[in-house]
Amino acid sequence: TLFRSIETAANATKSVTIYDVLGKQVFNTTTADNAINVSGLNAGVYVVRITEEGKTASTKLVIK
Repeated sequence: TLFRSIETAANATKSVTIYDVLGKQVFNTTTADNAINVSGLNAGVYVVRITEEGKTASTKLVIK
């Protein structure tokens, strides 16, 4: 999948940072959309950190 959905309660502008399993930042963007383009990432497991209105959440992302 080229795009990943990001559903948040506030639906405000959010900062999205993706890290690989070694903790290296591989993607960083700011968006008001509910989807990000992850087509540039290789298959693997990543950690996604989303910051919105001062609140931060992390989730796992698996790209096959």
